[in-house]
Amino acid sequence: KQWYQRRVHGELQNVHKWVNFLKMSSKLFSSLLEGNFVTIVLIFLASLLFFGLFDLLWDRKKNLFHIPGPVPIPFAGNALLLLKPHEFFMPIVAALIVKYGPTMRFHIRPQAPMP
Repeated sequence: KQWYQRRVHGELQNVHKWVNFLKMSSKLFSSLLEGNFVTIVLIFLASLLFFGLFDLLWDRKKNLFHIPGPVPIPFAGNALLLLKPHEFFMPIVAALIVKYGPTMRFHIRPQAPMP
């Protein structure tokens, strides 16, 4: 009888945790709906950054992180290194070769999903 009471008590605690979580999430959602546009945009951008980093770091072999190279920025990769005029392209590549060696990883854009 005691093990049954402990099990029921544990299940009730789990239910109370879920109820508290749902109450908290509903308060958060309602405050978002009442919030201004800037708050909603900032939360959206923060979530994009979080999911971008999560996708980037989740499968290191898929993203070739076992090969040395510059750290990519989510959703842009290393393309920001190449935004300078074309005269600076070869010096940038030469500096990357000196730093990371002749074989290096360079992300231009996020990887497209396989069909």
